[in-house]
Amino acid sequence: MENFEKNDKQFKRLFIAVNIKPDNSFLGWHKQIKELLHAEDIRWTKTENFHITLQFLGDTNVRS
Repeated sequence: MENFEKNDKQFKRLFIAVNIKPDNSFLGWHKQIKELLHAEDIRWTKTENFHITLQFLGDTNVRS
């Protein structure tokens, strides 16, 4: 979930997700991909935050 300002209102990017715990073979593959793409401008997710997004709810105003 990410907070941001949009026209003086605070929003959160909300989604419904299931946390996953990847096995060592997936983590090894993930590490190799990151090394191959090290020069790219990519913001990688920490492995403890891996999840499967079931539905993206969008930018939601948290203030009335």
